[in-house]
Amino acid sequence: MLGILKYILYIIILILIVASLIITLQNAYIKQLPGSILLSSNSVYRFYASKPKEIRKIFPLFAKPVFYARFASFSPRPNECVIFLELNNNENLAFLNLNTGITTPVLREGGDTLKITNQNEGDEFTFPSISPNSDTILFFKSWNNIHFPYPQGEIFIIKSHKNIIKLTSIVCLAAAKASWAPDSKVFIFSSINSEIIKINIEKPLEYATIRRGINPVFSPNGKLIAYVSGANICICDENGLNERIIVTNYDHFASRNRHSNPTQIAWSPDGKYLLYQRESQLPLPIPIPQFDGIVVNINNPLLKLKLWARNNYYSSIDWK
Repeated sequence: MLGILKYILYIIILILIVASLIITLQNAYIKQLPGSILLSSNSVYRFYASKPKEIRKIFPLFAKPVFYARFASFSPRPNECVIFLELNNNENLAFLNLNTGITTPVLREGGDTLKITNQNEGDEFTFPSISPNSDTILFFKSWNNIHFPYPQGEIFIIKSHKNIIKLTSIVCLAAAKASWAPDSKVFIFSSINSEIIKINIEKPLEYATIRRGINPVFSPNGKLIAYVSGANICICDENGLNERIIVTNYDHFASRNRHSNPTQIAWSPDGKYLLYQRESQLPLPIPIPQFDGIVVNINNPLLKLKLWARNNYYSSIDWK
């Protein structure tokens, strides 16, 4: 009997040593992650990728917010992002200083505030993104269709702080942001037919279909595209060739619910990692959904680590 107890004790000690080693390796892996990560739902949060536990709420800072901040996306300018501010169902574009939490409205060339108005009840403005040269802001106007699982929409741009222009008549998937190429001329987005579309803003009628997929995101150097294909997260060349699966069955539970949001994807600044959200369920008698933020090394997809876990889904994620 004593021998069995010793044997069990040895096994427990071994398990603790292995667990400690795994935690040490995970921490070392996380500490090498570059840049900072931006998250938003109705508020905006930020943390350094190497210090995920030190997450900080940027906006709003008070308990009962007057404004809600949604769809935050990094600006090319340091410590700044662009957001949609919502007040009483009215939305407007604004810049948010990530150090001070102060918002500044997007202004026209003459200095007056550029206002965006909803023409129809139920319309929503989503996923603003700024071109790398800071000259153009792109966003979606979306609406819901009971016959389609995700919001549909149209693409609008604001170029050189002038008027709002509807860029294309292609009906797009408005549940994810568009992604700019480094040249600030080309961007990609998802059509409602689950196709990745590439458009040059100088020739918007001459668009090209890259391949099937949704939520496409250019890598920092513009040579690769990450996207969702079915229940997989894949990457391919900028021309749509050489597809490679990075994550399989990323969202098992959400894939069974047609109204679940497709995952948002973000590249690390060095182009070595992808960040995505995964829906899981806590092991309880009554299943409770949990949303995890996962980072994966594209050159070694078996290296996946959880950066956060919460019971709410972030409507947008960004990494810079």
